[in-house]
Amino acid sequence: MPNPTATINKAIHMCSEYYLATVNLQNQTRAIPKVRNVALHWRPPPADTFKCNSDASWSSSSHPCALAFVVRDCRGTLITGHAKKAPAFSPLVAEALALRESVVVAYNLDWKRVIFESDNLNLIRACRKEKPIAEIQMIVQDILTVAEGFIHCGFTWVQRKGNEVAHHVSQAMIRETLPLSWVSQPPLWLRNLLIATKTFLAFGNTFVSNR
Repeated sequence: MPNPTATINKAIHMCSEYYLATVNLQNQTRAIPKVRNVALHWRPPPADTFKCNSDASWSSSSHPCALAFVVRDCRGTLITGHAKKAPAFSPLVAEALALRESVVVAYNLDWKRVIFESDNLNLIRACRKEKPIAEIQMIVQDILTVAEGFIHCGFTWVQRKGNEVAHHVSQAMIRETLPLSWVSQPPLWLRNLLIATKTFLAFGNTFVSNR
């Protein structure tokens, strides 16, 4: 037969754990910087807009670093992308160079509406003129100057999970395992990432419509 006292003590302990977990979660939520469009997963842009995710792979032993960006439409379809190596003396500079590369390419392709997304919060804040950073000031100025040529241009932050396609492309570039034709003929790992994103989008839309 269960011990009533032990059962009560266990229940009290579980309630305490739940309370502490709830408090910690609330504190973590409050600690998240006030940045709009925060997302855990990649979110599609509006129908008339492209979304460009950029990332960079950098390490003190890797010279140069790898820059990469991928562009997708509202259906999650890969439109284009680019990856290359470039010198950078810090991870933040590398991320800023990758973003600048994507902005310049989008402008040269004469796109009018583009959302540029990165998982580097400081970089996005700098591009929004919320938090200037001397280390990347000149690069950000280049970005903002080119961005004036778009009808609509937004800078959004996403957690690493939502930026994994660009992240894996940059990783493959630094490891020299990225095929030259990765955009027109995506390797299996990239196809799987793109399919996973589309599957998530389809599941999310179904979930919302059934609510």
